[in-house]
Amino acid sequence: KANKPCSISNYFYKLCKVYKVLMREVNDYDNNIIVIPHNPFSLISVPDNRKKIDKSIPVDVLRKIFNYETTNKRVAFALDVCKISFCLVGINLVDLYNLKKENVKGDLICYERQKTKAKRKDNAYIEIKIPDIIKPILEKHKCNDESGLLLDLREKRKEINSLTAYINHQLNIVSANLHYEDRALTFYSFRHSWATIAANDLKAGIEEVAFALNHVSAHEITKGYIKTDFSSIWDLNQRV
Repeated sequence: KANKPCSISNYFYKLCKVYKVLMREVNDYDNNIIVIPHNPFSLISVPDNRKKIDKSIPVDVLRKIFNYETTNKRVAFALDVCKISFCLVGINLVDLYNLKKENVKGDLICYERQKTKAKRKDNAYIEIKIPDIIKPILEKHKCNDESGLLLDLREKRKEINSLTAYINHQLNIVSANLHYEDRALTFYSFRHSWATIAANDLKAGIEEVAFALNHVSAHEITKGYIKTDFSSIWDLNQRV
């Protein structure tokens, strides 16, 4: 594997990233305490040879997945979680995993995106209106213990990476049964699919899709002057 260009590129990319994180951790620039004075990778340019993989699911296959019937409880659970994600604008699994009952305010799920909340002034806050189509699924998987969590995802796996692998394994079964083998089917495919349908099938603008996915847009500063209106996401999500 070391002889493959993409593997070498990925290796150096990760090594450079680790080195930068280490410099931030051990160097105290305010007090002029510099343990690591130089980044040896600062002048090295490594080409990115990683291939772009199309993770979205064609609409006809997506419909088959939504209508897929099974008596396998593990597969049914994985499909339910994926349906919830897709219908909540491709919400990430880690955010679903950590949602609490207090995040639900009427028909809205209000939360801060785990992946980027520490990097943004607005804490990556977003409000998503719950479509009627998934209300029964949310009720089915509501958490009944005293943890305050919204969903019972921890009953399957106590750790997020393990849960991701668990769901993806069940999706492999669905993919095989549907003879959908031209690309990998994963939980994250549903977030990509939401974005693809919104942009390509419903002709939503890139800025609108970025806003719906809670990505940082080019107009972040302008948005700081204006009260955020999340209702455009709700309408677009209903159309998707």
